Amino acid sequence: MLFVLSLQGVLVQSQHTAFDQSLTFLFNLNMHKADSCIQSIHRPAEKAYLKHYQLFLSELVLQDNDQTVDNDLFRQLSDDITQSHTQYSLLYLSEISLQRGIMQYVQDNKVAALRLFSKAYSYWQQSEKEYPDLIANLKLKGIFNLLIGNLPMPYADWVSWLGPEGDTQRGIEALQLYLLHQSLGTGARQEALLYMAFAWLKFSDDQQSVKNFIHQEISYNHPEFLQSLICRCAFKIREPDLCSKWLAATHKVQFAPLIYLQGKYATQKGLQVSPELFNRFLKLSNSESFMADALRYLSWYNLLKNDSAGFYKHQRAIANLQTYPTSEDRQAHYENELDEIPDVNLLQARLLFDRGDDQKAIACLIEKKPQMLSDKNKLEFYYRLGRCYQMQNRPFKAIEQYNSAISAGEYSTRYFAPYAALYAAKIYLQQGNLEKVNYYLSEASRLNNGEYKFSIRQEILKTEKIVATLL
Repeated sequence: MLFVLSLQGVLVQSQHTAFDQSLTFLFNLNMHKADSCIQSIHRPAEKAYLKHYQLFLSELVLQDNDQTVDNDLFRQLSDDITQSHTQYSLLYLSEISLQRGIMQYVQDNKVAALRLFSKAYSYWQQSEKEYPDLIANLKLKGIFNLLIGNLPMPYADWVSWLGPEGDTQRGIEALQLYLLHQSLGTGARQEALLYMAFAWLKFSDDQQSVKNFIHQEISYNHPEFLQSLICRCAFKIREPDLCSKWLAATHKVQFAPLIYLQGKYATQKGLQVSPELFNRFLKLSNSESFMADALRYLSWYNLLKNDSAGFYKHQRAIANLQTYPTSEDRQAHYENELDEIPDVNLLQARLLFDRGDDQKAIACLIEKKPQMLSDKNKLEFYYRLGRCYQMQNRPFKAIEQYNSAISAGEYSTRYFAPYAALYAAKIYLQQGNLEKVNYYLSEASRLNNGEYKFSIRQEILKTEKIVATLL
């Protein structure tokens, strides 16, 4: 859901306007105050845009099915914006078309969604042409470069027929510049911050830049919605302690996804408050986003406490869910269908690695020799030990473990073997050994027949492009 929200935005306005105040209320998910503030706006284009934005958030974030944007209402709001003829009208139209396209995409109306995305792109291009000095164009420049540059197949091919191209680095740079133009503490800056956080979360492997971003923002009193996205960035780079201010559960928060992240953090640190946090999340959440993953962590917590009954209870709850909206949920569902009890040492090492404690993860792994494990667990053992050594900058030991994982994963559909080959290729890329890089990339492609297939393929293509520039 955060992916959906990160595509939304509003234009640069003074922090003293009702427009910016409305935006602040929207980011705090206070729809009652937002509605009152929106109603006080007299300019039809701004009012129509914010009304669409409010309904969008109500439907897709708060899961308020009574607040929907039907075709007639969408046309009416679009007409209100078009007839206003302001310098921002084209950008308003571009963004509500993006919002509407996302709604169609969520409802699995992919063709309708692509039409709306194409229309949104055309509005932005027209705005660039007519108002080239408008700072707000930077926001959409960033969004479209990131989206188009990272579309999955076959959508990437379809978009290429229409002409636009995307570039991840260009998109990130545009959003950084857009963020710099926003005043501290305003609703417009919160919006720009959302784009920036999502760009780091989904489209960049630059861990130092992500870390710098978190250090810069952790001191501010952001809305819980934004806190949760910044915390996800910290989890991505395996440094959740950077966000301990928001994750330590020293006070009760109200935004369910942030409570879910607090539960993950508590589980990684072995804290007894973990079940309380996840149960609170499951009670407060209005959607099934992150529910499967929360139940997975609850099952792990019980397994680590030698409570097999609790483990199976929460695993059954995963199977009983109707949908699995996020990548975390889909992974939880996939692992649930394997119908296997995780090895406790491997599970503990996994949690230690995820919080960035590589040395303790290694110690946990080598407590058990590979010959003491089943064939399936040997594969995971080699992969996780290789990752720990790689993160400790011990490439030769990492390669040794990755080779063992590749051999053990010849017929596995788990992600361990192809990722082991991919990470081995990246080690040799740093060393400038392109022959070895190509060999391990071919191994990654050959073994890529199961989990994370698209993500692995994207990483292979990205690495191949880097190699091509070096030849």
